[in-house]
Amino acid sequence: MIWRVRELPICFRFYLKAHPPNQSQSHVLAKGLKRFEGFESFMARILWGSEQPLRPTGYAVVSREIIKRLIADYGHEVHVIGWDYNGEDFKHEEGWILKHCGLQFGASEPLQIGVENSPTVLDYHLQTVEPDVYLSLVDCWFCGHMVQSTNKAGVPYIGYFPIDGVPISNQWTPILAHTHTPLWMSEFGRQQFKEFVAKYRPDGNGHENLKMPDLDRFNLDNDDDFPMIHHGVDIDTFKPLSLTDKEIMRGKLGIKWETVLSSIGRNTNRKQIPRLLRALRIALDKLGDDNAIGIILHCGDPLDQMNQGGWKLPELIKQYELVGNVMFSDGSSNPLHGISRDDIANLLGCSDAHVLATGGEGFGIPSAEAMGVGIPIILPDNSTGPELIGLNNERGWLVPCSDSITGPRWGVDLGLVDIEALADTLIELHQSPIERIKRGKAARKFVVENLDWDLITRQFHDLIESRIGMNHPMQELLESRAGGEEPVE
Repeated sequence: MIWRVRELPICFRFYLKAHPPNQSQSHVLAKGLKRFEGFESFMARILWGSEQPLRPTGYAVVSREIIKRLIADYGHEVHVIGWDYNGEDFKHEEGWILKHCGLQFGASEPLQIGVENSPTVLDYHLQTVEPDVYLSLVDCWFCGHMVQSTNKAGVPYIGYFPIDGVPISNQWTPILAHTHTPLWMSEFGRQQFKEFVAKYRPDGNGHENLKMPDLDRFNLDNDDDFPMIHHGVDIDTFKPLSLTDKEIMRGKLGIKWETVLSSIGRNTNRKQIPRLLRALRIALDKLGDDNAIGIILHCGDPLDQMNQGGWKLPELIKQYELVGNVMFSDGSSNPLHGISRDDIANLLGCSDAHVLATGGEGFGIPSAEAMGVGIPIILPDNSTGPELIGLNNERGWLVPCSDSITGPRWGVDLGLVDIEALADTLIELHQSPIERIKRGKAARKFVVENLDWDLITRQFHDLIESRIGMNHPMQELLESRAGGEEPVE
């Protein structure tokens, strides 16, 4: 950790007093001082592990938005282990340094440098970068080796975890118990973890064979043991379009529908796109007008060529007789082609609402960005839907689930939206233009006040500062048991 000199801003002010700027320089200096005052007394060296920040994916967007602000606004040094990147180190113009990873996407084991049981790539970076803190953005089941490596190296590890279903799997207990700082990206995730700890700690009501004494490290009455930071929105990019610009965008896309919906989400089983298409078909039949509602889908891989458990969507659209009501924004089935952030903002901005039939979300970046452009959102009442929309539907429409499906491998249940209820919601949205404008304005207000990336990054900065130099929370517990020091692995 590199300590800054607190008096530097004072010295700068003395210089300005002796050498006052002219009028043309004042606004530049004022802006510079404002940024300078945001700096605290330290600069951290951060090692960040997630998808490559340049990819057109949710994790990549989150990583890049936070990382570039940690550098620009707080002066931190950030090294990024980007999944699947195997080239030489390079420094991006935003200031972060991309490190080689060697970790194949979807793999469960880290790449080792040499023979079996040799150091992992993460071990290597922890030793060579010597970070003050390691922070990952990936599902917790993927992070067992990260827990072992960081605890062995004595580096505080902040695991920024999504939870998109219920319950948290007891198979993850060792990972969650031994992660230095589990960090949740939604209130839903935090509450699920609190319930998990209450159930499986020694005095909980879980099955005796599944209880773990190490969960005693979490104090259910101490919020600091259960930190939560939402994802954010670039409120300058994702902002409302004027009515004129909205009509221009629709004209460019050749849209003739009365009500335009957008739906952004990967073509995977969890997103349950067929349920959305079936609901649309039912809604159109009830309205008796096929020009009433249409959907722009942005799913990355419409043909599921990457075998992510999705569908051949063009064929399903034909099957549901929706050829004239569904449009793809994807240029191909290669998700790396993507579209720009500005194009995403325009796609959302020309819509009347954003809708997902998802089985569950860790947070919901597309939904939040839709709120940023001032349109209401439609979500099932599972996972993070209530905290984004509001329990009274202030910022959109919550749709009840009628069933659930148990996900593969970990046994986590995902909520399945009621198709008839979703169809009725689409009809209500179509027939309520004043109400959707009202809820869209409330959505924009919520995002500006709570999800601005600048606010989110400040929360990360404060959390990082609090964790640097902090002993592993398990250490005191282990010492009280063993009467001496014992490493957590």
